[in-house]
Amino acid sequence: MKTLIIKIDGMHCGSCVSAVEKALIQVHGVQSAAVSLDAGQATVTYDPAYVSAADLVPAVVAAGYSARANAEPAPAPAQGGHCGSGSGKSKGGCCCS
Repeated sequence: MKTLIIKIDGMHCGSCVSAVEKALIQVHGVQSAAVSLDAGQATVTYDPAYVSAADLVPAVVAAGYSARANAEPAPAPAQGGHCGSGSGKSKGGCCCS
């Protein structure tokens, strides 16, 4: 499996997120698609034996949104949570501390 980050422009609400997720999931070979309205991107896990990264952006465009693929997947969260609480750099009141 491979992971690709797709930057998406034109999403405004939860319905937009659902439309993009649905468009990506319907592509044969896509295992999962998680779309973030706040980040303006989709994280797609796919099987390169069935689909290429080049096939994923057109699926988003066909759903009515502007899209471009990033070559690198998003970095993994720091050990112990997104704020680094597991590394002694906790930010007070964080949900993952």
